[in-house]
Amino acid sequence: MQNLKDKILIINKRTDIDTIQKTRLISELMKSNYSNNKNKDIKETICNHYKRNCKIECFECQKIYPCRFCHDDVEDHTLNRFQVVNMMCNFCDKLQKCNQTCIYCDEMMSEYYCDICKLFTNNLDITHCYKCGICRIGKDITHCDKCNMCINNDKLEAHKCVDVFDTICPICQEDIKTSRDVNIILECNHVVHVKCLQESLSTQNYQCPLCKKSMTDMTDLWEQLDNYVSNSKMPEEYNNMRSNIFCNDCLSKSETKYHFFYHKCIDCNSWNTTVLNTFTIDD
Repeated sequence: MQNLKDKILIINKRTDIDTIQKTRLISELMKSNYSNNKNKDIKETICNHYKRNCKIECFECQKIYPCRFCHDDVEDHTLNRFQVVNMMCNFCDKLQKCNQTCIYCDEMMSEYYCDICKLFTNNLDITHCYKCGICRIGKDITHCDKCNMCINNDKLEAHKCVDVFDTICPICQEDIKTSRDVNIILECNHVVHVKCLQESLSTQNYQCPLCKKSMTDMTDLWEQLDNYVSNSKMPEEYNNMRSNIFCNDCLSKSETKYHFFYHKCIDCNSWNTTVLNTFTIDD
């Protein structure tokens, strides 16, 4: 390795020691480098999760991976971030205790380092929350004790407290609290990943998977449906048909004209409704 060669050159250039002492120092240096890395199962995996200059050693299997996600993708067990003790510097390949700076070559492993989570990343928009017990995305955040969740300060005053926030994204079924992905609190107070919400809306699926309430402002779509229904004519044989509906947004029940697809809530003007039954009225 280049760093090892540099250290050997430095020893050879020293004028304050003799040849025998130089040989002894180089021998000790080589022995230290070998014993540090021998028998280590190093996984040369391209990491798409973090930008960092080191790998971490799993406490359980003692295999070395770029990050815990790279490890979990291929192993039959999960890497416990809090049990991680050792890292391997990518510059000098020396195994050592986790630290923001390599103790051998003085290179920085990452711009952000958390000694609790053993998190190395160049993303500085991160804060360790001692109440959550993990690092959370965001610098301007506050932990809500009732919700047991960190919330952006610009949304803290407006958010509605619940006993405990969801721990699983209802769309992708992956963990919310320990996820690297940004999450968002819906109007219904359920929590989803932002990317999951965007993907869901892109497929015109606007209902919360848990409660069926609209996940975003539907004003534009409701206006389009208003125009569509008002300009579409139902066949005459359906003129006397009515529907009892339940609104998923305001939770009210009402009666409206029957339509093949769309029924508008008369209380909140939402089209996010469910037909309870249909019936025919007398002329």
